Amino acid sequence: MYLTKYKPIVFLFFLFFIFSGCANYQFNRMKKFTQKKEILNMVRINDTLYVDKSEMSNIGWQEFMSWHKKIEEALPMIHPDTSFWYRFDTCLTKLSMTYHVDPDFFYYPVVNIDQRQANLYSKWRTERVFEGFLHHFKFRKISFKKGYAYNFKLEDFYENDLVATKLPKDKLLYPHFRLPTEEEWLLIAHYADSIESKIYKHSLHESCKDYYPYIWSNIIPCENDTLKWKPTRNVNECCGPYDSKIIYNIRGNVSEWTMETNTAMGGSWKDKRQIILKHPKSIETTANSWTGFRNVMVWRKWTGSTN
Repeated sequence: MYLTKYKPIVFLFFLFFIFSGCANYQFNRMKKFTQKKEILNMVRINDTLYVDKSEMSNIGWQEFMSWHKKIEEALPMIHPDTSFWYRFDTCLTKLSMTYHVDPDFFYYPVVNIDQRQANLYSKWRTERVFEGFLHHFKFRKISFKKGYAYNFKLEDFYENDLVATKLPKDKLLYPHFRLPTEEEWLLIAHYADSIESKIYKHSLHESCKDYYPYIWSNIIPCENDTLKWKPTRNVNECCGPYDSKIIYNIRGNVSEWTMETNTAMGGSWKDKRQIILKHPKSIETTANSWTGFRNVMVWRKWTGSTN
Protein backbone atom coordinates (compact mmCIF):
# COMPACT_ATOMS: atom_id res chain seq x y z
CA MET A 1 0.00 0.00 0.00
CA TYR A 2 2.79 2.37 0.99
CA LEU A 3 4.81 1.63 -2.15
CA THR A 4 1.75 1.92 -4.36
CA LYS A 5 0.98 5.35 -2.97
CA TYR A 6 4.45 6.75 -3.73
CA LYS A 7 5.07 4.76 -6.90
CA PRO A 8 4.79 7.84 -9.27
CA ILE A 9 7.32 9.78 -7.15
CA VAL A 10 9.73 6.84 -7.05
CA PHE A 11 9.41 6.49 -10.80
CA LEU A 12 10.18 10.18 -11.36
CA PHE A 13 13.30 9.95 -9.18
CA PHE A 14 14.33 6.88 -11.14
CA LEU A 15 14.03 8.77 -14.43
CA PHE A 16 15.96 11.73 -13.00
CA PHE A 17 18.90 9.60 -11.95
CA ILE A 18 18.90 7.69 -15.22
CA PHE A 19 18.93 10.78 -17.42
CA SER A 20 21.31 12.79 -15.25
CA GLY A 21 23.63 9.78 -15.13
CA CYS A 22 23.56 9.45 -18.92
CA ALA A 23 24.22 13.16 -19.34
CA ASN A 24 27.17 13.05 -16.95
CA TYR A 25 28.51 9.95 -18.69
CA GLN A 26 28.33 11.69 -22.07
CA PHE A 27 29.90 14.84 -20.66
CA ASN A 28 32.79 12.94 -19.07
CA ARG A 29 33.45 11.20 -22.38
CA MET A 30 33.32 14.54 -24.21
CA LYS A 31 35.56 16.27 -21.67
CA LYS A 32 38.17 13.53 -21.82
CA PHE A 33 38.09 13.54 -25.62
CA THR A 34 38.26 17.28 -26.23
CA GLN A 35 40.90 18.02 -23.64
CA LYS A 36 43.33 15.29 -24.69
CA LYS A 37 42.56 14.55 -28.32
CA GLU A 38 45.30 15.46 -30.80
CA ILE A 39 44.13 17.24 -33.94
CA LEU A 40 45.04 15.63 -37.24
CA ASN A 41 48.03 17.26 -39.00
CA MET A 42 48.76 19.60 -36.12
CA VAL A 43 51.88 19.75 -33.94
CA ARG A 44 51.73 20.38 -30.21
CA ILE A 45 54.03 23.28 -29.30
CA ASN A 46 53.33 23.41 -25.55
CA ASP A 47 50.61 22.49 -23.07
CA THR A 48 48.02 24.72 -24.74
CA LEU A 49 49.14 25.61 -28.27
CA TYR A 50 48.87 23.51 -31.43
CA VAL A 51 49.90 24.56 -34.95
CA ASP A 52 49.25 23.21 -38.44
CA LYS A 53 52.12 21.18 -39.84
CA SER A 54 51.56 22.83 -43.21
CA GLU A 55 50.38 26.09 -44.67
CA MET A 56 46.76 26.14 -45.82
CA SER A 57 46.57 24.54 -49.27
CA ASN A 58 44.43 25.28 -52.31
CA ILE A 59 42.49 22.04 -51.81
CA GLY A 60 41.71 23.07 -48.22
CA TRP A 61 40.46 26.45 -49.41
CA GLN A 62 38.37 24.79 -52.13
CA GLU A 63 36.61 22.78 -49.43
CA PHE A 64 35.85 26.06 -47.64
CA MET A 65 34.41 27.60 -50.82
CA SER A 66 32.49 24.46 -51.74
CA TRP A 67 30.75 24.47 -48.37
CA HIS A 68 29.77 28.11 -48.90
CA LYS A 69 28.22 27.46 -52.31
CA LYS A 70 24.96 26.84 -50.48
CA ILE A 71 25.23 30.42 -49.20
CA GLU A 72 25.63 32.17 -52.53
CA GLU A 73 25.96 35.67 -51.13
CA ALA A 74 29.00 34.59 -49.04
CA LEU A 75 31.00 33.06 -51.92
CA PRO A 76 32.34 36.31 -53.46
CA MET A 77 33.65 37.34 -50.04
CA ILE A 78 36.00 34.36 -49.81
CA HIS A 79 37.09 33.86 -53.42
CA PRO A 80 40.84 34.47 -53.98
CA ASP A 81 41.64 37.48 -56.15
CA THR A 82 43.63 35.75 -58.88
CA SER A 83 44.52 39.06 -60.56
CA PHE A 84 47.37 39.47 -58.07
CA TRP A 85 49.42 36.96 -60.06
CA TYR A 86 49.67 39.13 -63.16
CA ARG A 87 49.81 42.30 -61.10
CA PHE A 88 53.11 41.00 -59.75
CA ASP A 89 54.42 40.06 -63.21
CA THR A 90 52.56 39.63 -66.50
CA CYS A 91 54.39 36.39 -67.15
CA LEU A 92 52.40 34.91 -64.23
CA THR A 93 49.09 35.47 -66.04
CA LYS A 94 48.73 31.72 -66.65
CA LEU A 95 48.73 31.12 -62.88
CA SER A 96 45.71 33.39 -62.49
CA MET A 97 43.72 30.80 -64.45
CA THR A 98 45.26 27.58 -63.08
CA TYR A 99 46.84 28.01 -59.66
CA HIS A 100 43.74 27.70 -57.47
CA VAL A 101 41.90 25.03 -59.50
CA ASP A 102 44.42 22.82 -61.32
CA PRO A 103 45.02 19.46 -59.54
CA ASP A 104 48.77 20.02 -59.99
CA PHE A 105 48.45 22.88 -57.48
CA PHE A 106 46.01 21.28 -55.03
CA TYR A 107 48.67 20.96 -52.33
CA TYR A 108 50.36 24.29 -52.95
CA PRO A 109 49.70 27.14 -50.51
CA VAL A 110 46.60 29.24 -51.03
CA VAL A 111 47.48 32.88 -51.75
CA ASN A 112 45.65 35.97 -53.03
CA ILE A 113 43.51 36.06 -49.87
CA ASP A 114 43.59 38.81 -47.27
CA GLN A 115 43.70 38.72 -43.50
CA ARG A 116 39.92 39.05 -43.18
CA GLN A 117 39.38 35.98 -45.37
CA ALA A 118 41.90 33.96 -43.35
CA ASN A 119 39.98 34.87 -40.18
CA LEU A 120 36.69 33.79 -41.80
CA TYR A 121 38.22 30.43 -42.63
CA SER A 122 39.45 30.02 -39.05
CA LYS A 123 35.96 30.59 -37.62
CA TRP A 124 34.44 28.20 -40.18
CA ARG A 125 37.01 25.54 -39.32
CA THR A 126 36.32 25.94 -35.59
CA GLU A 127 32.62 25.28 -36.09
CA ARG A 128 33.06 22.40 -38.55
CA VAL A 129 35.57 20.53 -36.35
CA PHE A 130 33.54 21.04 -33.17
CA GLU A 131 30.35 20.01 -34.97
CA GLY A 132 32.13 16.81 -35.97
CA PHE A 133 33.08 16.12 -32.35
CA LEU A 134 29.51 16.69 -31.19
CA HIS A 135 28.21 14.37 -33.90
CA HIS A 136 30.73 11.72 -32.85
CA PHE A 137 29.46 11.85 -29.28
CA LYS A 138 25.83 11.93 -30.40
CA PHE A 139 25.21 15.36 -28.91
CA ARG A 140 24.09 16.69 -32.25
CA LYS A 141 23.55 15.38 -35.77
CA ILE A 142 25.29 17.12 -38.64
CA SER A 143 22.75 18.87 -40.86
CA PHE A 144 23.20 18.66 -44.61
CA LYS A 145 20.23 20.89 -45.36
CA LYS A 146 20.80 23.89 -47.58
CA GLY A 147 20.66 27.38 -46.16
CA TYR A 148 22.38 29.45 -43.52
CA ALA A 149 19.63 28.81 -40.98
CA TYR A 150 20.74 25.17 -40.76
CA ASN A 151 24.42 25.91 -40.21
CA PHE A 152 25.93 24.91 -36.90
CA LYS A 153 26.96 27.94 -34.82
CA LEU A 154 28.88 27.89 -31.56
CA GLU A 155 26.66 30.57 -30.12
CA ASP A 156 23.49 28.57 -30.71
CA PHE A 157 24.97 25.39 -29.29
CA TYR A 158 26.28 26.89 -26.07
CA GLU A 159 23.35 29.21 -25.43
CA ASN A 160 20.53 26.88 -26.50
CA ASP A 161 21.37 23.23 -27.26
CA LEU A 162 23.82 22.76 -24.38
CA VAL A 163 21.58 24.56 -21.89
CA ALA A 164 18.85 22.02 -22.65
CA THR A 165 21.17 19.16 -21.63
CA LYS A 166 21.87 20.76 -18.20
CA LEU A 167 25.61 20.33 -18.76
CA PRO A 168 28.01 23.03 -17.47
CA LYS A 169 28.98 25.06 -20.53
CA ASP A 170 32.01 26.60 -18.81
CA LYS A 171 33.63 23.15 -18.63
CA LEU A 172 32.93 21.92 -22.15
CA LEU A 173 35.88 23.02 -24.27
CA TYR A 174 35.84 23.62 -28.00
CA PRO A 175 38.78 23.68 -30.48
CA HIS A 176 39.42 27.35 -31.26
CA PHE A 177 41.25 27.79 -34.58
CA ARG A 178 42.74 31.20 -35.35
CA LEU A 179 45.76 32.99 -36.76
CA PRO A 180 48.86 33.06 -34.54
CA THR A 181 50.13 36.18 -32.83
CA GLU A 182 53.61 37.44 -33.71
CA GLU A 183 54.87 36.12 -30.38
CA GLU A 184 53.36 32.70 -31.05
CA TRP A 185 54.88 32.62 -34.54
CA LEU A 186 58.35 33.25 -33.06
CA LEU A 187 57.76 30.45 -30.55
CA ILE A 188 56.67 28.11 -33.36
CA ALA A 189 59.69 29.04 -35.49
CA HIS A 190 62.03 28.33 -32.56
CA TYR A 191 60.35 24.94 -32.05
CA ALA A 192 60.60 24.16 -35.79
CA ASP A 193 64.30 25.06 -35.82
CA SER A 194 65.07 22.75 -32.90
CA ILE A 195 63.28 19.82 -34.56
CA GLU A 196 64.71 20.41 -38.04
CA SER A 197 68.28 20.74 -36.79
CA LYS A 198 68.05 17.16 -35.49
CA ILE A 199 66.33 15.82 -38.60
CA TYR A 200 68.61 17.50 -41.15
CA LYS A 201 71.69 15.96 -39.56
CA HIS A 202 70.45 12.63 -40.91
CA SER A 203 69.24 13.92 -44.26
CA LEU A 204 70.61 12.49 -47.50
CA HIS A 205 70.23 15.88 -49.17
CA GLU A 206 73.45 17.86 -48.99
CA SER A 207 71.52 21.08 -49.63
CA CYS A 208 69.71 20.56 -46.31
CA LYS A 209 72.98 20.18 -44.40
CA ASP A 210 74.71 23.05 -46.14
CA TYR A 211 71.86 25.54 -46.02
CA TYR A 212 70.08 24.83 -42.75
CA PRO A 213 67.47 26.06 -42.22
CA TYR A 214 66.36 25.23 -45.75
CA ILE A 215 64.08 27.99 -47.00
CA TRP A 216 62.12 28.15 -50.25
CA SER A 217 63.06 31.70 -51.19
CA ASN A 218 64.57 34.02 -53.79
CA ILE A 219 62.61 32.26 -56.55
CA ILE A 220 62.60 34.00 -59.93
CA PRO A 221 59.74 32.30 -61.78
CA CYS A 222 60.06 34.22 -65.04
CA GLU A 223 62.76 34.19 -67.70
CA ASN A 224 62.50 36.36 -70.81
CA ASP A 225 58.89 37.11 -69.89
CA THR A 226 58.09 33.37 -69.80
CA LEU A 227 57.01 31.34 -66.79
CA LYS A 228 59.84 28.86 -66.15
CA TRP A 229 59.45 27.93 -62.48
CA LYS A 230 56.58 27.56 -60.06
CA PRO A 231 57.01 30.34 -57.50
CA THR A 232 55.65 28.29 -54.57
CA ARG A 233 56.14 24.65 -53.64
CA ASN A 234 54.07 21.83 -52.13
CA VAL A 235 53.04 22.67 -48.57
CA ASN A 236 54.19 19.22 -47.38
CA GLU A 237 57.64 19.40 -48.93
CA CYS A 238 60.86 19.45 -46.94
CA CYS A 239 64.44 18.24 -47.23
CA GLY A 240 64.63 15.65 -44.50
CA PRO A 241 62.69 12.44 -43.87
CA TYR A 242 59.13 12.57 -42.57
CA ASP A 243 58.72 13.24 -38.89
CA SER A 244 55.45 13.75 -37.02
CA LYS A 245 56.89 16.75 -35.17
CA ILE A 246 58.21 18.65 -38.17
CA ILE A 247 56.55 21.92 -39.24
CA TYR A 248 56.79 22.54 -42.98
CA ASN A 249 57.82 25.88 -44.49
CA ILE A 250 57.58 28.00 -41.36
CA ARG A 251 59.92 30.30 -43.27
CA GLY A 252 59.76 30.91 -47.00
CA ASN A 253 57.31 29.57 -49.57
CA VAL A 254 54.61 32.05 -48.52
CA SER A 255 54.57 34.57 -45.69
CA GLU A 256 51.77 33.92 -43.20
CA TRP A 257 49.09 36.21 -41.82
CA THR A 258 49.08 36.80 -38.06
CA MET A 259 46.52 38.20 -35.63
CA GLU A 260 48.14 41.65 -35.69
CA THR A 261 46.62 43.96 -38.29
CA ASN A 262 48.30 43.87 -41.72
CA THR A 263 51.16 41.77 -40.38
CA ALA A 264 52.66 38.61 -41.88
CA MET A 265 55.61 36.53 -40.73
CA GLY A 266 58.13 34.16 -42.26
CA GLY A 267 58.98 35.69 -45.62
CA SER A 268 58.10 34.16 -48.98
CA TRP A 269 59.28 32.78 -52.29
CA LYS A 270 60.11 36.26 -53.59
CA ASP A 271 62.31 37.27 -50.63
CA LYS A 272 66.01 36.64 -50.12
CA ARG A 273 67.00 34.01 -47.59
CA GLN A 274 69.17 36.27 -45.44
CA ILE A 275 66.46 38.92 -45.27
CA ILE A 276 63.96 36.33 -44.08
CA LEU A 277 66.30 35.13 -41.34
CA LYS A 278 67.03 38.65 -40.08
CA HIS A 279 63.64 40.29 -40.65
CA PRO A 280 60.81 37.72 -40.83
CA LYS A 281 58.07 40.32 -40.31
CA SER A 282 56.41 42.16 -43.21
CA ILE A 283 53.54 44.62 -43.50
CA GLU A 284 50.92 43.61 -46.09
CA THR A 285 47.95 45.93 -46.62
CA THR A 286 46.15 43.77 -49.21
CA ALA A 287 45.95 40.22 -50.46
CA ASN A 288 48.85 39.27 -52.74
CA SER A 289 50.53 36.35 -54.49
CA TRP A 290 53.08 35.67 -51.75
CA THR A 291 51.03 35.64 -48.52
CA GLY A 292 48.98 32.74 -47.16
CA PHE A 293 48.38 31.42 -43.64
CA ARG A 294 48.29 28.52 -41.24
CA ASN A 295 46.16 28.06 -38.15
CA VAL A 296 47.01 27.59 -34.52
CA MET A 297 44.52 25.94 -32.17
CA VAL A 298 43.79 26.04 -28.44
CA TRP A 299 41.10 24.23 -26.46
CA ARG A 300 38.92 27.02 -25.11
CA LYS A 301 36.04 27.61 -22.71
CA TRP A 302 32.95 29.32 -24.03
CA THR A 303 32.85 32.95 -22.87
CA GLY A 304 29.94 34.17 -24.96
CA SER A 305 31.97 34.98 -28.06
CA THR A 306 34.60 33.45 -30.36
CA ASN A 307 36.60 36.70 -30.38
